[in-house]
Amino acid sequence: MKILIISVTFLLLTFSIFAQPQKIDYEDYRDGLTAKRQGEYEKAIQHFSDFLVDYDFYPQAYYARGQTYSKLGEYAKALLDFEEFCELEPENGEAFYSAGRAAYNLGELETSEIYLTKAIAINPSNAYAYNDRGMTYCYLKKYDNAISDFKKAVLIDSSFAMAYNNIGAARYFNQDIAVPSSYDMREAKKWFTKAIDADNTLFIAYFNRAAMHYFLDDPESALKDIKKAASLNPSEAMAYFYQGMIYRKQKNYGAAIAAFEQSAKMNEELKFAPEEIANTYKEQGQYGSALEYYKKAKNMDTESGGEMYGGLMDYKMSVIYALQKNESAMFLALKNAKNAKVFNDKKVYEAFLQEKAFREYRSQKDFKKFAKSIRGSNKYNKFADAELSWFRMSM
Repeated sequence: MKILIISVTFLLLTFSIFAQPQKIDYEDYRDGLTAKRQGEYEKAIQHFSDFLVDYDFYPQAYYARGQTYSKLGEYAKALLDFEEFCELEPENGEAFYSAGRAAYNLGELETSEIYLTKAIAINPSNAYAYNDRGMTYCYLKKYDNAISDFKKAVLIDSSFAMAYNNIGAARYFNQDIAVPSSYDMREAKKWFTKAIDADNTLFIAYFNRAAMHYFLDDPESALKDIKKAASLNPSEAMAYFYQGMIYRKQKNYGAAIAAFEQSAKMNEELKFAPEEIANTYKEQGQYGSALEYYKKAKNMDTESGGEMYGGLMDYKMSVIYALQKNESAMFLALKNAKNAKVFNDKKVYEAFLQEKAFREYRSQKDFKKFAKSIRGSNKYNKFADAELSWFRMSM
C-alpha cells in the first residue's frame, strides 16, 4: 500500500513540474519593439526572430515581426507571420485583418478576401476591414460588393474620410464608356465632398473631386481642387499632369504644356505626359511638334517592353499624317497600329470610324481594304482613357 501511495505521489509531482507555464525572458521581444519604434526594422526583425527561437508559441511576437516585415515591403514574410498569428489566436480579428492586408499587398486578392471576411465575422464593427475588403472587391471586379462595404465602413465610422472617397471612386472602376454620365459625376462629387468635410487635408479627395468638376465643365473649380491637391502632396506628378488637362480644356495651351512637362520631369517614366503634350500641339494645329511627342511616347513604351500603347501612338500619328496629306506615312502608321492589335480596342476602333482626318481617303480602294481587315476582330476596352484613369482609391 505504501508503494502505491509513493508511486501516485511521484506521478502527481512529475505532472505538476511539467505543467508549470514556461517562464519567458522578454528581453529580445522588448528590444525588438524598441527597434521597431525607432525605425530600425532589420534590427527589430532579428530581435523578434531570436525571441521566437525559444518562444515560438508567443503570438504577439509573430504579429510584431509581421508588422515590421510590412514596413519593409516584405509582404510574403509578413503574411507567413500573420498566418501563424491566426493559428495561435483563431478568435483574434486583428490577426486575420493583418493577414488580409498583407495578402492584398501581395496581389493575392482571393486570399485577402477570405482573411478580411473572417476579420469582419470576428469583429463586425471594424470599419477598416470593410474598407479594405471593398478595395479587394474592386480589383476582383465585384463593384457592387465593394460599394456596399465602403458604405458599411462609413456607417460604422462617420469620420472615415478615405472610405467616403472610395465610394465615389469605385463608380468608375467598371466604366465601359467614353465619359461617365453626369448623374454619376454629381453623385461621386457628393462623396468626395464628404471625404473632404471629414478630412480637409486628404489629398486623394481633392484630386478626385477635381475630376468631377472637369467632367461637369467647371474647369475653374477643377483647377482649384487640383492645385489644393498639389499643395498637399507636392511630389505627386499626376497632380501636375491633370493641371495640364484642365488648362487645355480652358485652351490655355502654354500653361497646359508647361504642366505636362513638369509632370514628366517629376516622373521620367510617365509616358502619358508626352502623349498629352502631343494632343495639345495637335489641337493647336502644330502637327510637326505633335508627331515629335507621339514618337517620344511610343519610344518610352518600347523601352519598357510595351507594344499596344506604342501601337496606339502609331494610330495617333496616322491621324497627323492624314492631316498633313502624307498618304504613304499614314498607311504605314495604320499598318503598325494594326500589327499591335490596337483596333481590337473598341474605343480606338470607334475613333477610327469617326475620324474626320480620314474622310477624303475612305473612298479609296486601299483604305476600304484596310478598314475591312480590322472590322471582324473581337472588341474590348484595353486602353484606360487618360481622363478616366484620374480616379483613385486607397486602403
